[in-house]
Amino acid sequence: MPEKPLIEGIFLLEKMAGKGGWTFVRLPAVGAEHKGKWGTVKVKGLVDTYELVAYSLMPIKTGELFLPIKAEIRKHIGKKEGDKVQITLYAEEILPPIAVPEDLLLCLEDEPEAHKMYMKCTIVQKKAFLDWIGEATNDESRIHRIVRTINLLLNKQTKIN
Repeated sequence: MPEKPLIEGIFLLEKMAGKGGWTFVRLPAVGAEHKGKWGTVKVKGLVDTYELVAYSLMPIKTGELFLPIKAEIRKHIGKKEGDKVQITLYAEEILPPIAVPEDLLLCLEDEPEAHKMYMKCTIVQKKAFLDWIGEATNDESRIHRIVRTINLLLNKQTKIN
């Protein structure tokens, strides 16, 4: 069964007043199950023929959502303020939080700077560290990898060399 669009319709391109004002589209509110941190909604889909990938809709005071339409998109679709655009958006999967193994968590708690750096890592970077630690074939190797991870983080490095 094909995925059902989160938002679909024809919408007006608007521009904020003032120099450098953003061009945007107001979109209807969506259910709370689609909202991430600060009410943003991650989507993928189309604005006319332009494909959006991992794009964020931002909430506005009215409860509606705000979709910025940058110059690159406007140029591609040949539209400007006052024109109407066909929009079809689908919910982008929100990734669940990554569980940190207890042994690594204890070490991170002992090294606040490493913990702070770990918390700044992207999900992909965190997953790379966790996968690498998890692939250890014995306890000695696992301990070595945890120590190396902590040292990398203390040196503000987010990749395993």
